[in-house]
Amino acid sequence: MNTIDYGKGYYLFDHLFSKRWNKIQPTIKKANLWKLQDAFLDVAPRKDPTEAIAITRGFRDRAVDPQRKSAMMIREAEMGLFYLGLTNQVEQTLQTAIRIGGDGAELARIRLGDLALINGDLNRATAYYAGVQTRVKLERNKPATSAPGQVRNWRLSALLDVAAAEKAKTQIEQGYLLEASQTIREWERQFPLSKITGDLILQESRLHMETKNYTRARPMLEAYCNTTDASSHLPDAADALLECMIEMKAPHTEILAFAKDMRERLKFHPMADRFKENRVL
Repeated sequence: MNTIDYGKGYYLFDHLFSKRWNKIQPTIKKANLWKLQDAFLDVAPRKDPTEAIAITRGFRDRAVDPQRKSAMMIREAEMGLFYLGLTNQVEQTLQTAIRIGGDGAELARIRLGDLALINGDLNRATAYYAGVQTRVKLERNKPATSAPGQVRNWRLSALLDVAAAEKAKTQIEQGYLLEASQTIREWERQFPLSKITGDLILQESRLHMETKNYTRARPMLEAYCNTTDASSHLPDAADALLECMIEMKAPHTEILAFAKDMRERLKFHPMADRFKENRVL
């Protein structure tokens, strides 16, 4: 698995799980089994999201550990939300994962925040993200101490948030995409509010765009651009969204309408010229 680039290897994984699994599975430790499944599910939705959901359900049904079942439910919800645009089924699946409890429950709540953001409900999304971030912060700050020289809790949180952002950006720029995906997942778990107040959505989208997975990048970029009125990250997010629309061959009328809207919203920004009609088509 260490020799396969992030987001690649579909046919190898498909052969492994469909043709060779009965012979290989008894010799693999549980932790490595989960890593193989996760690597497969990173790439499977790009081939066929509906089939990938069926594969995910198979992994879930064969899992004994409740937390693993929860993780597979969240994977299923992610595929439905980001690749198929489902809403009702996604929310039901995530609520079930929350009822199972454990660490997966917080990730399920973050995905409910993503669902709310995609649906245009910024307040609800913020509430989900803030709830998770507050609980993580309380846990991180235990036990509270005022030892000399210790960084104050609020400053520590700010430093960790900025450090995660810079680490993810650097890893993507240098081509360490698997490491970047791990950094982004941990950043999201610790600071989900950075989807709104920072550049978490932008960096995550850039990760997917590096593997030409524009379908996965587009929904959250659209959600961010549609719900954010003013942000230092909005021009870059809009530029990334425009690239996704062009690469996915969106209708010209849709691209032009988006470019016109962003040109108006960014009319005093140097990047406004990026959305001129003669540059987007």
